[in-house]
Amino acid sequence: MMDEEKTRAELAHIEFIAYGTSRIFDRRMRSLDWKRKVVTFLGAFVPLMIGGAVLSFGLDAPFLPFCIAVAGGASIVQLAFSLWSLVSGWDRSYSDCMASVKENTAIYNLASSISKKIGKLNEEKLYILIDDLTEKYERREQEDLALCVNDKELRYANRVSCFYFKKKCYVCNTIPLTLKPRKCTCDGCGKF
Repeated sequence: MMDEEKTRAELAHIEFIAYGTSRIFDRRMRSLDWKRKVVTFLGAFVPLMIGGAVLSFGLDAPFLPFCIAVAGGASIVQLAFSLWSLVSGWDRSYSDCMASVKENTAIYNLASSISKKIGKLNEEKLYILIDDLTEKYERREQEDLALCVNDKELRYANRVSCFYFKKKCYVCNTIPLTLKPRKCTCDGCGKF
């Protein structure tokens, strides 16, 4: 016979962890998105600036040397950003983050949905749903571990999950009132 309380607690734990993990990778994804936009903007800006100036004012425009100097500087910045993007693998990291956000969101939604079905579905169907969820959760956890989550990100994940689910931090036993740690020195939900 299923221990409903224990099963709900296990599902709540999966939901809590998956939510926090999705927030880690959403945060990374937003940062990478901005960087990728800068590279794209600079890549289009330089030729458009020179081409637009020449087409609008001709080759004899007195400010054309200034535009070329600005374009040269922008080109150097764009090349540096492009090289950094290639070496750091921003595109790959961005797609990895997006996949993690999507899967972890699906996992925490599924955990919540299954939890609501306890006592309503027969145990055999519940066990099948829980086994499927556990398999997805463990597979995603292994994939996320390969993406090098650091301690600051883990504290961030714990804080956003505690805030979202109105749960006490496992270290300081307080429920965060905001998402920002401010002066919080807790090793579980602060210092990020």
